[in-house]
Amino acid sequence: MIIQSSHNLLTYNKIQQPSELQTGGNILPDKQTKSSSAGEQVTLSNKGKALAATSFDQIPESAIHPKRTPGQERMINEAKSNPEFAEKSANLMAYSRSMIAYDISESVNNDGPIKLSTTGRIVDESFTEFKEAFEKEAKILDAQRLALYKSEKAMGTDPSEILAKMIDFTNRNSSDIYREATGDGYFFK
Repeated sequence: MIIQSSHNLLTYNKIQQPSELQTGGNILPDKQTKSSSAGEQVTLSNKGKALAATSFDQIPESAIHPKRTPGQERMINEAKSNPEFAEKSANLMAYSRSMIAYDISESVNNDGPIKLSTTGRIVDESFTEFKEAFEKEAKILDAQRLALYKSEKAMGTDPSEILAKMIDFTNRNSSDIYREATGDGYFFK
């Protein structure tokens, strides 16, 4: 289940996915999970205590919706005004596999290096660790994004809202490695 804020209410969306793809903070245990005893205690950070004491009306929009790039905002606005575009874009984002964006322009013409399209990082022997970290994270994010799409689609959520939720989910849960590899946060500025 994913918990997300919507109009000052917490909504729970059932998401079915293999347990090895669940990551902390995104998925809650199902009803069969043993609950903690009444005597257990947890400790909240000062930020957590302040947030718990705050009404939903006082939570900044940036805490609910992570920062979007101008390109992401344009895409969401287009989706809101064009239902066909919204449906195609949401479906494509849900079912596409995250991939590394390479710049091969120098290698095609003059045997230059292959680089990342985003930062120009040269793809060489040291790139293996970066690529492995990206592939591990991408597998998890792709599965979770697809589960989010299917859950929202089953509830009849408007495709433009589904697209916005998937973009926000990716922005909130992706690492710097993922963003550098895919171009999220670099392209469409």
